[in-house]
Amino acid sequence: MNTQHQHTLSMQLCSKSEEPHVLTDILPNGCGRVTLNRSKALNSLTLEMVKLIYSALIKLENDATVKFVILCSSLPKAFCAGGDVRALAYPSYPNFAADFLRNEYTLNNYIKNYPKPILSLLKGIVMGGGAGLSIHDTFRVVTESTVFAMPETGIGLFPDVGGTYFLSHCKGAIPSSSPGVVTCSPVGMYLALTGARIGPADMMYCGLATHFLTEQKFQDLSKFLQTDSFARNVAQSQILSLLNDVLKQYSSQPGDSPLGRQESIITECFSVSSFNQIIQCLQIKAQAGDSFCTTAVETLKSKSPTSLLLTYEAMHIVAKCGLLSQGLGYEYRLAVRMINQGSDFREGVRALLVDKDQKPKWSSVDHLNPVCWFRPFEASERFSELFSATQ
Repeated sequence: MNTQHQHTLSMQLCSKSEEPHVLTDILPNGCGRVTLNRSKALNSLTLEMVKLIYSALIKLENDATVKFVILCSSLPKAFCAGGDVRALAYPSYPNFAADFLRNEYTLNNYIKNYPKPILSLLKGIVMGGGAGLSIHDTFRVVTESTVFAMPETGIGLFPDVGGTYFLSHCKGAIPSSSPGVVTCSPVGMYLALTGARIGPADMMYCGLATHFLTEQKFQDLSKFLQTDSFARNVAQSQILSLLNDVLKQYSSQPGDSPLGRQESIITECFSVSSFNQIIQCLQIKAQAGDSFCTTAVETLKSKSPTSLLLTYEAMHIVAKCGLLSQGLGYEYRLAVRMINQGSDFREGVRALLVDKDQKPKWSSVDHLNPVCWFRPFEASERFSELFSATQ
């Protein structure tokens, strides 16, 4: 049995569905390939898929013949539409959400620190958990059909899977004297709170993507990277430079960024010192006739007030984290509590994904103390920390 067939078979045996949701193979040129393949749900991540991806990446790391990894999708319309939030809202056992998040966040951190280059091919939808799989990668290649969003405030959650880290650290973040620590990015705050969908030009502008390719070039690159001749006789120490050179040859400019045209307004309104001040700034400009601010105000009105306040707080807390693992530790505390103690997450999933009445009844924030949601777990909560504040 050859190596490629061996790896694919292992994924089939692990998956208990009609088709394997994660495919893994090793090509003769030293490319390890992990393909998401849950077609009926736009590759929404299940706990089983998270474990399979993690296991596959470990095998590829430990295989000396593998020089780099491609992370891709078998679907033309989506890389990954997010995590399986229905399973989180309606868990199969009491600690399912904590188990799911612990496995997913551990995978996110592993990807961030992976010793071999990972190149994600991002065609179609890249949202939520899909961003957690890709935005931490070495190379994030987008094309004309790519659509990115972190829409969690609309279902009573917040941008997790490292979202508060990569959004707070993206375009416009001001570095401090401490490595990795920044003043929160205004455009990252805008994306985190509104859940706005953006295309490839905005992803490049924000630094969420590393390369833009036209649809044809995207297909050509995908094929070229997987040919027998590519990188076959290249040493591991040279592979990063080779990938950089190849991506430069195939890439081009995506055009003007719509967010870039709003940079001054976003900076003014989303870099203020409280969430209420963001609303006030947007409302003043909306009343003066600014259509961008009018849309932003209406969008924020539809989101969970609890999610908005906690997302604002999380973005500023995680901006001060020098490492992704530190940010994920804070995210884990917050996500476990929002799912297990709050009511908005289940209500948001019900309204948007189950009953689909689009009329969530959000809880009041009159007595909400955001700081409490980020504190270390108490013994009575029966949850253990994920990473530590100093890790």
